[in-house]
Amino acid sequence: MLITLLAFEIILMILTMFTTHMVEHKFEGIRVSLGMYCSKRAYKTKADIDFIETIINEYKRLCSDTDEEPDLPSAISLKLHKEYIGRFTYVSIKNIAIKVRYLMWGIVGIEILIAGINKTFYTTVTLVIIFLSLLLTLAMCFYGIIKGLNEKQETLIDEVTHYIKNVYPLEVQKQKKAAEVISLEKRRREEAKQEERQEESNQSHKLDCIKEQESNIKEKEKKKEMNQSSGLSAQDIEQFLKNL
Repeated sequence: MLITLLAFEIILMILTMFTTHMVEHKFEGIRVSLGMYCSKRAYKTKADIDFIETIINEYKRLCSDTDEEPDLPSAISLKLHKEYIGRFTYVSIKNIAIKVRYLMWGIVGIEILIAGINKTFYTTVTLVIIFLSLLLTLAMCFYGIIKGLNEKQETLIDEVTHYIKNVYPLEVQKQKKAAEVISLEKRRREEAKQEERQEESNQSHKLDCIKEQESNIKEKEKKKEMNQSSGLSAQDIEQFLKNL
């Protein structure tokens, strides 16, 4: 029976470490989404930014519905507790990571109780099993203190609050300015292209005028030459007739 309880202790220890890692991974994913949300270069899916996008939209709605400053940390905490880690809720995973150690203490107490009832408390095997169970339980307590999931959750809420109130408005303002600069640059390029097209049109018109003038001059010269040629022929005929 004691060996079974010890094996159960080991299973609980592994479960505690695994669920703690799952919660930490969730925290890290939310932190990464903060950097992704306003970045146009970062590849992101709807799931990647769903948490921060929902909070921002909720914050905007609350700000528009009331003149008072909404309680953003409580909204973030509520949204976080409604999140899922895989198929399980965030609350259930976190409770396992934090509260399983209390169950481990209960198993140690049961082991001591069984050893006292069976009067095997001072046997070597019993002492080793109880010592190992106690050691595993204390290790998980220290592990929980070091990981500090509650403190990390509070820190995460502060980070998200800071991002929404301070960083996000600046990012939006920067994007608006960048869009205005791009729009102005496009407008300048269009105006420059129009000026170039107008200049090309003017140059083409000037060339056409020059060609037309040259054509008129040539035509006049031809007419003049024809007139001169016609006049000389008449004089030659008249002189010829006089000579006759």
